[in-house]
Amino acid sequence: MRALFAAVIDGEMATRRDGRSIGCLSVNSTVELAGRDPEAAEILDRDGERRAAGLRIVIDAGLRAGEITSRRDADALARYLNAVIAGIRVAGQSGADRAALQSIADTALDVLTG
Repeated sequence: MRALFAAVIDGEMATRRDGRSIGCLSVNSTVELAGRDPEAAEILDRDGERRAAGLRIVIDAGLRAGEITSRRDADALARYLNAVIAGIRVAGQSGADRAALQSIADTALDVLTG
């Protein structure tokens, strides 16, 4: 999870223009289209489920290994982490610096072990 957050933050910093990142196509499309376009919403829902499924695999492995000690189940944690990643991307678009994005990621990592 640390490596995933690092990659997301690095990606946000690499796409900066005028102090703001350009964001993620999936997050941008969700914000702009999901509430107005049923076809786009369906595609975005499937994308979100694929992302959550990948996160669940990692979370399940972490739970089995004792690296993740949260009392929440893997499904809840996957939804939470997917939302955190989207939030990091939106924060990057709003101009948050690397330290702020890292703070968000560190807080999410704390949830996994708390």
